[in-house]
Amino acid sequence: MTSTLSRYQSLFLITLLWGGLVVLSLSLRPLLPMDETRYLSVAWEMWNSGDFLVPHLNGQPYSHKPPLLFWIMQAGWAILGVNDWWPRLVAPLFGLGCLLMTRSIALRLWPDAPEVASVTPLILLGALFWTIFSSLTMFDMLVASVTVAAMLCLLRARDTGSVLSFMLLGMVIGIGALAKGPVTLLYVLPVALLAPVWDVGGIIRTRTGGWRNWYIGVAIAVVIGIVIGLAWAIPAAVLGGEEYRNAILWGQTAGRVVNSFAHKQPTWWYAVILPVTLLPWMIWPPLWRSFMRAWNERNSSSFADGSVLFCVCWIIPALLVLSAVSGKQPHYLLPILPAITLLFAKVLIIKSTPSKRLDQAPILALVLVAAVAVTIFTAKEMPVYWNVFSLLWILPVLIGSYLYTQAKDTVLSITLVSILLIISIQGLGKPLVGSAFDLSEMASRIKSIQQQGKPVVHVGKYHGQYHFLGKLTQTIDVVGCRGVEEWLTKNPTGAFIKYQRIPFEGSGLLYTQPYRGKYVALWDGVVIVTSNDAVLCKE
Repeated sequence: MTSTLSRYQSLFLITLLWGGLVVLSLSLRPLLPMDETRYLSVAWEMWNSGDFLVPHLNGQPYSHKPPLLFWIMQAGWAILGVNDWWPRLVAPLFGLGCLLMTRSIALRLWPDAPEVASVTPLILLGALFWTIFSSLTMFDMLVASVTVAAMLCLLRARDTGSVLSFMLLGMVIGIGALAKGPVTLLYVLPVALLAPVWDVGGIIRTRTGGWRNWYIGVAIAVVIGIVIGLAWAIPAAVLGGEEYRNAILWGQTAGRVVNSFAHKQPTWWYAVILPVTLLPWMIWPPLWRSFMRAWNERNSSSFADGSVLFCVCWIIPALLVLSAVSGKQPHYLLPILPAITLLFAKVLIIKSTPSKRLDQAPILALVLVAAVAVTIFTAKEMPVYWNVFSLLWILPVLIGSYLYTQAKDTVLSITLVSILLIISIQGLGKPLVGSAFDLSEMASRIKSIQQQGKPVVHVGKYHGQYHFLGKLTQTIDVVGCRGVEEWLTKNPTGAFIKYQRIPFEGSGLLYTQPYRGKYVALWDGVVIVTSNDAVLCKE
């Protein structure tokens, strides 16, 4: 059982499970537009231009994200050379760090119950939402890792009262600012300010010299974090121009808070989404029985140490603020999932209840429904690729389900089932995902045209989906549909990229493929102009 593993065995097990998940996931799917291809294109342009201060996308300053993720990608390329695999590992490595640091938090919160620390990262990795994002190149895994690191600093400050702990906290906040702006404070600051709520044993008053010193330390940490963030933001704002300056210093934060220009959702939205992010644990009966027992025994000494309140102060204020903010996305919840899994681990270990015969049924039903649904969908959508070998990808989750029914260590077996389910889904869906999302061939053809000295124009908003895949060194012009003809008049040898819902056909068509439920095509502008084809703005 995982609860009997030594520290090093536990760390090895977590790393092994994470490594298997990430390696197989990255090998089974391409870079996904729009986010993954965009972020790697920004990193590529930073590398290609040598401008490490102001990120660019298609030659224009990119204000949507700070540069930390791109800097780490540059560092890897500087050592290993430009490659496709290193930038895809950066965010997953932060995810691994988050798992290991969450284990360390459990040891600080419940030092007398090391079993809690052993199962906490397994529960986190086994949450299907976390499992999926473990291999994606997204900024939110960085934010989650920084948040967990900040919580470790707060607990260290509680236990030692040292100035160094607050300085480390400030450095972590600064790293968070470079990762995704001031959003890290949304998760960290409420826990720091609510310390009187969770420090029920009075440790802080004893070791820091009182609440005044505690809040001074927190204030100093915030100032250090702001200074680190501004050390990049100020020179970048000066060099990036007025529009870029307004975006990074105000628009990207205030715009989402006051009136989101993207991802706007109602206030109650997270209340519906959160339980889904915690599957399959939310439908596992032993967890609910443990919570019921914990509630009935809530005045017992095992829950009087304030550690549960620490997790609650981590979860509730962040949820309230996120719900009040206009822009909402499911992955904004990633930084609070470690706190929830800490509570899950606590009740499962301290308030465990005897197993019942039908406890396995809900999770097996979830796995069965998900596997069958994906199998039917992929076979229907991509019959040309579907054969007996495609069906072999159902084996990993079937093996995992069998092991789950036989295992004594239920937490580990559920985590394994979650990992194998995601691997099976990606294997079953590989032909479909590759057909609908892999733009490598299109990017290669664009590069070939540009190398011939011919310009290329993109019809409609360009999200950077071709720059990294094609290792493009020139920008792609961007025009609206009605502007293509004028552009071709000025660039008679050029080519253009266009999207529509029905398949493309006609003279001048250089290449076409399915793309995200539509079709994308690369057209020879010379042929279009000379033939006076009406394809330019035709759906």
